[in-house]
Amino acid sequence: PGAFPDVLMEILNGPNAGRRTTTFPNGRFFMDGLQESQFTIRLSKPGYITAEYVWRIPGGRERMPTLTASR
Repeated sequence: PGAFPDVLMEILNGPNAGRRTTTFPNGRFFMDGLQESQFTIRLSKPGYITAEYVWRIPGGRERMPTLTASR
């Protein structure tokens, strides 16, 4: 499907709640300084189905989730 730029990623709960970022033109995003915990992320972009995933990340470590966009 290719890259999905301008996707809003929001953390909904846990100690990282309220953090948000938007994907770069290559479809990747960067968010550092996350506290270790399990939390739910919401991915949204106008014209696409909004998706939510439960995610666990050790603080400060980069992870590359596999995400699928649906119209």
